[in-house]
Amino acid sequence: MKCVYCGNELVEENRSLEHVIPQAIGGLLETYNICCINCNTTQGDDIDSEFVKIFNPIIESFDLKTSRVKKSKSYTGIVSTIKNNNKIEYKANFRGRNINVLFDINDSKFIKQVGETEQNEYKIEQLDFIFTEEVFINGIIKIGFNYAIYNGISAESLNYVYDTIHRKLISSRQAVVPFVPLNKFDENIEKRELNRLSHSIKIFSVKSYLFAYIELFSTFQYYVILSNQYKISPINDSYCQMLEKRDFEPNVVRESLKCRRIDDPMILANQYAIPLNVENESYEGMVQRVEKIAFERIRLEEYVVDLHEEVFLQYSRCALIKSMNAVKDINEFVKFQAYLYYLYSETEYEDPIIEEHNGEIVYIEGKEKSFNETIDKYKYRILCYIEPESHSELYPVMIIREIMRLDFDSVTSSYKTQKMQLLSNYLLDLRNNKYIS
Repeated sequence: MKCVYCGNELVEENRSLEHVIPQAIGGLLETYNICCINCNTTQGDDIDSEFVKIFNPIIESFDLKTSRVKKSKSYTGIVSTIKNNNKIEYKANFRGRNINVLFDINDSKFIKQVGETEQNEYKIEQLDFIFTEEVFINGIIKIGFNYAIYNGISAESLNYVYDTIHRKLISSRQAVVPFVPLNKFDENIEKRELNRLSHSIKIFSVKSYLFAYIELFSTFQYYVILSNQYKISPINDSYCQMLEKRDFEPNVVRESLKCRRIDDPMILANQYAIPLNVENESYEGMVQRVEKIAFERIRLEEYVVDLHEEVFLQYSRCALIKSMNAVKDINEFVKFQAYLYYLYSETEYEDPIIEEHNGEIVYIEGKEKSFNETIDKYKYRILCYIEPESHSELYPVMIIREIMRLDFDSVTSSYKTQKMQLLSNYLLDLRNNKYIS
């Protein structure tokens, strides 16, 4: 295994733990198989450091689960207070979760610094997200690239985003396609109020194309075209993680991971895919390292969920059936038909019984054991169901076609505004109720 950026062999001494999604915004999926320590530092400085600043208002609004200690971030917004029965608004600089400095809403003139005891006197009206297109595109491309490498795809196969000669990522606006819902199923999913935030990634191949679908904070949704010359095995894989911190009993888990027998470190290493360095590591050192890494892996797994089951939970079939019972226009029927297209149902049966009865072999069909419904992973965010023709097309291609037919802003701006408003409502509710999940 070689570093994708400098080409040096990755060995115990130089390999680096790289997060597929930056850890500063809550990314927990990580691998040693992307780059060396030096290149990881360079990529973090060149791409990640500016990219993660975009999300400062989000990561300071609740207890975000990260694999490192989080430092307070700076960002801006608008706050208000009531004076003499009048509502007065100010521009505000924030540090962490606190309002730091106030400025005049009109001319940005300095007003005052806000102390700890004054925080509750102000209501947050707006949180600002500062986007630089190049920074955002580079960050999204890097996430898609990392997830492809994580899934065992070579960097050389990712010709749309990776320069094999210079061993670097290609900053290409054409490689990034914003997601826009183009059918009733997706419209219905995306207009719901947010009740929790997640990150998800999906990688899939269609003929010679390889795509990544990336969704950050349940809001920022983009396809990345990774390759248009993909020739290896078909792939369809996904990852989804919740972001709010959860209750965890560390002492119980640590006790269960104690190495009490001489072969326990090897068993743990195999179970949790932990590399061993038997030649250069003492037994005691190996035990401590394996126990620590296994503990971290278990702790992180508490946040990982199945992407398609999560979508199914968010878009309950019961609610749809209720709407069908009260159907009053054709739109509800079309919405239901689109939902059925993306639904995957599977019934499991007990093993059939074969027995002898009065000298004859009797076959008794197994009884139904369980019935499972989820969203079809071979369709969700890959194929777009077209109404009313009842057929489907490749989703990112349909979006590109719409952008070419109209223009970029006409296709994307309204939906982007809608998603940002839903996110803003969620964050302001948390902040103004002084409730941190």
